[in-house]
Amino acid sequence: VHGKQWIAMTEEQGVPFSKDFTFEGMVGDPVLIREWNSIHGLPADKFSIENGIITHHMVIPPTNSKGRWPLIIDPQGQANSWIKKMEAENSIRAIRLTDPKYSQYLINAIRLGQPILLENIDETLDPFLEPLLQKQIPKEGMQLKIKTGCRHSL
Repeated sequence: VHGKQWIAMTEEQGVPFSKDFTFEGMVGDPVLIREWNSIHGLPADKFSIENGIITHHMVIPPTNSKGRWPLIIDPQGQANSWIKKMEAENSIRAIRLTDPKYSQYLINAIRLGQPILLENIDETLDPFLEPLLQKQIPKEGMQLKIKTGCRHSL
């Protein structure tokens, strides 16, 4: 069923709907989106804005406290640039899994509460990352513990 057919069927059934519905209008914050566009360099096209909204809602708690982190396929580097500008004041560090010290950078960022951007990842990830990506953070006593692969415990 396509757009016009869907609208006709919805009207026939007496289901209320908005003819001018947009994803951005439903879940987006216009002030935040303007800030993303003007200050942080997010392109103003519909696709970029919708992806920005989805990414934003995936990373802010409690919206996604048990879910997964966003995977962004970004051949032009626009999302990468936007995220770096958004998190610059929080000292974001972009790392690649090919860097021999990436696990140490990641551990330090977690300990300091700093954001990390993993760049140029492959289809297969280091098992070290799995507990972090799955948000497996058990509580031991009064502390949260992250077991990363078989090498480290934070």
